Amino acid sequence: PPDVDGDGLVDGVDECPDAAEDVDGDRDSDGCPDVASSVTFINNSTYTIYYLHMSPTTQDSWGPDRLGDEVLSSYGDSFHIPSVTCNNYDIRMVDEDDDECIIQDFRICSEVTFNFRNEHLLGCQGYR
Repeated sequence: PPDVDGDGLVDGVDECPDAAEDVDGDRDSDGCPDVASSVTFINNSTYTIYYLHMSPTTQDSWGPDRLGDEVLSSYGDSFHIPSVTCNNYDIRMVDEDDDECIIQDFRICSEVTFNFRNEHLLGCQGYR
């Protein structure tokens, strides 16, 4: 059977017979290259975020601090992370009081914006 794009999936099964699959652990059986995703975090809380970690929900350890030397200041500051593999992520944020907030199973595919407010951060601390 023919495999025009040479990705190992025959054209009758390959959903994108003219574009090779990029084998990266994300929907590798459909025969299509994955579209790069990105996420923008917007801090609409009164707290400054000093650390921001992301890891796929299937991993047991956190990725590196995405903010590096930056902080995500309160009242509308934003931070953009380009070229994120489409996946479900756990997100860890740590604020100025060293309070930790973990958002579990957050889907990032295509262009995603995550606006967080005091309710999100206080909810992580058990306040409502």
